[in-house]
Amino acid sequence: MHRSAALGLLLLALLIGCSSPTSSSSSAPSAPILTVAGTGLSKTVTISAPGESLYYTTDGTTPTTNSLSYSAPIIVAGFGVTRTISAVAVASGTSSSVSTKTVTINSFASPLSLAATVSTFAGSATASGSTDATGASARFFGPEGMTTDGTNLYVADSGNNEIRKIVIATGVVTTLAGSTGGGFLDGTGTAALFNSPNDVTTDGVNLYVTDGANTRIRKIVIATGVVTTLAGSSTAGTADNTTGTLATFRRPFGITTDGTNLYVSDSDTAANNIRQIVIATGAVTTLVPTSTTPALNFPAGLTTDGTNLYVADYNDSTIRKVVIAGGAQSTLATVAGSNPYPWGITSDGTNLYVADSGTGFNAISKIVISGGAQSTLALTGTALSTPGGLITDGVHLFVSNDGATDNSIRKIQ
Repeated sequence: MHRSAALGLLLLALLIGCSSPTSSSSSAPSAPILTVAGTGLSKTVTISAPGESLYYTTDGTTPTTNSLSYSAPIIVAGFGVTRTISAVAVASGTSSSVSTKTVTINSFASPLSLAATVSTFAGSATASGSTDATGASARFFGPEGMTTDGTNLYVADSGNNEIRKIVIATGVVTTLAGSTGGGFLDGTGTAALFNSPNDVTTDGVNLYVTDGANTRIRKIVIATGVVTTLAGSSTAGTADNTTGTLATFRRPFGITTDGTNLYVSDSDTAANNIRQIVIATGAVTTLVPTSTTPALNFPAGLTTDGTNLYVADYNDSTIRKVVIAGGAQSTLATVAGSNPYPWGITSDGTNLYVADSGTGFNAISKIVISGGAQSTLALTGTALSTPGGLITDGVHLFVSNDGATDNSIRKIQ
């Protein structure tokens, strides 16, 4: 073959070899970047991958294009809450590898440092009602359990059958859901009905409420006020079920969450147990049964660090510790005092704080989680009156008062 012809064939072969086949698929996009921001009780997760469509899950499962579509930072809030955010980027029908970030809120930058000075934050010590207003001009009727996302307080205003919202920075009180008439109805905001709601917890997106006299667990979307029923029915009982609304409760009282499950104290004498509810499905099981030893005796408030539950066992004047993995239970401390009845309970990650509503005592006890050493806060300022719900934002304690005439929220700083 002539040399020029051979060179021509070689050049043609090289050109063919360098050509990209039209049927080849696009290369996969880069994995998205997950960035966590915030401190204290509220954190946000931002997902970034410029120019790509983003999808995510909040339970650690692998995201697909059928998962949640990312459009705004994801909120993770509430003490004891853990969220595993998994995200994927999609471009031209091709998915990236999965990026995952686990966010846990089980401690503050430091334990609470309190001068123990008490003041009235909202409501009145001498009058009841349901007025939305600011601070002492607002009115409550039998406020009980509370929760916070670090920006707002949410109060189970039991006598008013309402869920109230208080902006921590300003003391402005509004009604998020429910109406003073009471009853049972799913709906939006004040069109929804509750009957003696006892306690409330949050994962930063939703509130979960023990609707005591309705024997149900209700869910409220914070952004919209939409109320639905997650578990329980009009029938009182202790039946577990994989379908939440087929399970039964007798008197759901305290509630807390780790972001995946809810934990509910069922305080009726025929129950005296702790139930677990899977938030994603509503499935209800019994974590601590009635037959446990030592037996619970009107379990009231609960809190969690994501590993253990801490339960205010009202009639036995004790704080119980429950290992979530398996439900093993033990006594952490016996509440001191002349006539102690522990109701509300909260944690700063190092200590538990317990509202003792015993007659003539009206105190806040501090219990070191490691070892159970106990002391009583030397409160000054405005006296407490039958303290019930108790929560911390990492700086202060907030206490609901449900006395004969006292229907207020107190702040301890």
